[in-house]
This record gives sequence, structure tokens and C-alpha cells, in this order.
Amino acid sequence: MIHSRRLAHRRSALALAGALPLVLAAGLALRPELPSQSPAPARLLAEAGFATPAVGTSIPLETDVARYEIEILGAPEGALELALRPVEVILAPDLLVYWIANAEADALPGSGAVLLGSLSGTSRRRLALPAAARGAEGQIAVYSLSHGALVDRFALTDAIGGAIGERAP
Repeated sequence: MIHSRRLAHRRSALALAGALPLVLAAGLALRPELPSQSPAPARLLAEAGFATPAVGTSIPLETDVARYEIEILGAPEGALELALRPVEVILAPDLLVYWIANAEADALPGSGAVLLGSLSGTSRRRLALPAAARGAEGQIAVYSLSHGALVDRFALTDAIGGAIGERAP
């Protein structure tokens, strides 16, 4: 009785070992293609007032520490966003990005500075600028939380060529 069950189990295991790879290959070959994105979402986002970057509007910026690509995104009366992408990796851990008003230019992050978000690698980050940044002069500070030191700082108004909000699409 046990022998007959072992024999049936062996035969079913061999049949599955042969059939499952064939079923997997057929399923992969016959699956439908992934649909491409239609232009409709971009139009809907534009109608809803979301910031959409225009191609080729990034502004290159080079400091003593790193090179960046910067964009200011947003509606003229709406919220503004800073699109920031380091061109090369900044060799410091736990990078945080702050906006500092020029009146508080000597302020260290945490004292009068507004945290925008984190930065890592060379990925493009969209960081919401505070309402106080519109039409004001300010600086962007890149701060290493692990080292407890300022890594980089640049004047945002100089980088975009005018007051914040003037170049927003």
C-alpha cells in the first residue's frame, strides 16, 4: 500500500517537474504587453494645477563641493517646489536640505532654517519651498546630520537668476 503511494507520488513529481517550466514559459510568452502611458495624465495634472517641469529648464549650478541641477516648479500664486539633483554623489552621510532666509544667513540648520527634505545619491528630489521663500532671497544649505556639519551652501536667488517665483512656469 505504501509502495503504490510512493510510486504515484514519484510519477506526479516527475510530471510536474516537466510541465511547470513549460507552463511558466508559455505564460511569459503569451502575457499581454504593458500598456504605454498615454498623454492624458499630463494634461489632467496640468489642469489640476500640479507642477510639471518643462523639458530642458534645469539650471546648472557648481559650488566648491558639488554640481547640481536646479529647477523651480509651481504656479505663480501656488506652492513652489525646488527640484534638486546632484550631478555627482556628495560624499557625506545623511544629507538634509534646508532653506535659510538671507536675514538669517549665518543660522545653522535647526535655528531659523526650514527643513526641506533629505538628499541621497544623484536622484532628483522635489522639495516643497516654504511660503516665505516666494519673492525673498534665501540660501539652500546641505547639512550632514551624521557629521553635524554644513556640507554645502548656495544662494538660491543667484542660482535661478532672480527672485523665487519669477521663473516658475
